[in-house]
Amino acid sequence: FFMNPHKVISLLIYSQNYIGAAYVDFRMKNHIIKQKNNLNNKINLFTTYKNLIYLPSLLFSISSMRKLAIIDTKCISRKAIKQICIALNCRGIFKNYIPGNFSNRQIKSFMLPEAAIVAEPKNDPRIIRELSNINIPIIGICNTDTNISFIDWVLPSNTNSKFSNAMIFYLIGRLLKRYYILKKSNLRGLFFHCLIDKESKKDMKKIINNYSH
Repeated sequence: FFMNPHKVISLLIYSQNYIGAAYVDFRMKNHIIKQKNNLNNKINLFTTYKNLIYLPSLLFSISSMRKLAIIDTKCISRKAIKQICIALNCRGIFKNYIPGNFSNRQIKSFMLPEAAIVAEPKNDPRIIRELSNINIPIIGICNTDTNISFIDWVLPSNTNSKFSNAMIFYLIGRLLKRYYILKKSNLRGLFFHCLIDKESKKDMKKIINNYSH
């Protein structure tokens, strides 16, 4: 499959995914265009696009989509993740995370995923430590101030707004939908659940209709 880079990057710019945090972790310097003192840094969207394209190849070893866990303990992009879990039959983890969820088999909510997508890993570093100890590949949606030492694949983006998070999860869901040929799933609705400004809904429909064609 193929994604037009101009259309994808225009969607990322419209959703303000290029806006980073004021602080920059030294491991994230390769994903930044400009670094300014006391100002928000700019994320390189070409690296975000490149990492999005290679994302399905990392999930090629998964036996079924039920073995994929999408984790967001801060619940910023909860509605978007729920729509992806319904469409792709994934497992979603929000505030119901318990330490030992992936390693202690005596817990009722025990699950052993084959891969995990974590939205902003700095919110709960216990999840990253637990997944890394079990040698599960971790895909992190990270801002410029995130420690990525235990993350296998980084998707740099603005994680401080629902608008930008919804766009990232929309592109991830669309990629996985095309890759696994899930024709029955409908992912267009997940992005509109997380729109902050209702007046921009008509403009976003035009952009997504152009993107789908």
